[in-house]
Amino acid sequence: MDAYELIEKEENNLKKLSPFMVQVLHYAASRGKLTSELALRIGHLAEYVKNFSPMIYRLLVSCYEAFPDKNMVDSICKYIMKGQPGKKENFRWFSIAVEENIRITRLYEYYIETMPSGYQEILPQVIRMYFVYNNNLSSRKKAMVYANVIRNKENDKTTYQNYRKAMEQFAHEALQEGRINADYAVVYQECIDTLTSTVVGEKLADIMFTYRIFCDNPRIRNVIVCHDELQQEAVYPCNDGEAYIQLYHRNARILFEDDRKRRYAATVDYDLQKLMDEKEYIRQCVALDVVHPGLILAVCSASSQVEMKNLVGYQHAAHMEEFRPEYRHVICKMILEYYAAHAGDDTLDSYLTNMDYMTFAAVAKVLLCEILTEQGLY
Repeated sequence: MDAYELIEKEENNLKKLSPFMVQVLHYAASRGKLTSELALRIGHLAEYVKNFSPMIYRLLVSCYEAFPDKNMVDSICKYIMKGQPGKKENFRWFSIAVEENIRITRLYEYYIETMPSGYQEILPQVIRMYFVYNNNLSSRKKAMVYANVIRNKENDKTTYQNYRKAMEQFAHEALQEGRINADYAVVYQECIDTLTSTVVGEKLADIMFTYRIFCDNPRIRNVIVCHDELQQEAVYPCNDGEAYIQLYHRNARILFEDDRKRRYAATVDYDLQKLMDEKEYIRQCVALDVVHPGLILAVCSASSQVEMKNLVGYQHAAHMEEFRPEYRHVICKMILEYYAAHAGDDTLDSYLTNMDYMTFAAVAKVLLCEILTEQGLY
């Protein structure tokens, strides 16, 4: 109390934010004794503190709450940058600084760095303009910016057009690296409409069946997806209650694994969100003859019978070791039944002359012999 009375009488008595002075000022703030002039002085002195201290940070916040001021926001942001500016809770201050048009080095980068995932509101104009020409963000943060621009393209068509070329290039680079989350999915869906090669198709097949799964159970460490048709189960890490999994059809089983390797099925609540509309991509991948286990399974699972449009997919499935023998057995029988029903179709001859006869003979030898005889393949 005595120390604060001396500071209150003469502000020059506050020369630096020593541990004792910080304690005195916290005492004054808790009792509403701070003045606007003293608050500004505290903000000024904080610039000379070399290392970040939570106590000084809380003192600056108390000063702002007592006297909301542009200069205090400037002081808080600069002080935060001495510690861990990338923390999510700092977005509050960086967003206020942007709204107040405060100029601080790397302010816009930290604004994006701390922006909440899935941020839906349109970005401030100064942010949108800045990152057209100065985009040195990480890949994940670039995806956040681009996804935001795409979601708000009807409200700001000019920015969308300015970003379009960079977004297309980014989409193809990120696809080659196999990156995926909700933001990447928005960018891919917007910027990749035509598949130019089987390589692009294979990369897209790796991510276009992605679902985001939410689970608020803090013990869960992994999400396990089991497709009955595949030999191996797939394990996906669950971080902060969120995991990105591949589902090739809705009959797959989803299990949860905790930190002690115990698994749960029906006792864990979760939400599932599909990230991409894959129908057109599947059509193009089939046209390019892309061979990918997940893609082939999706093609075969989409229909209960063999048709000309999915025949190639069934043919690939019959020989892929990623599938269980029992499933390949069923596939082989369905193919033979299709060939028997379309024996007069000359377009089927090329596959018949190159097929693995022993594999199909193990499934239905008599039917295979009848089909081959019908086609003159004695």
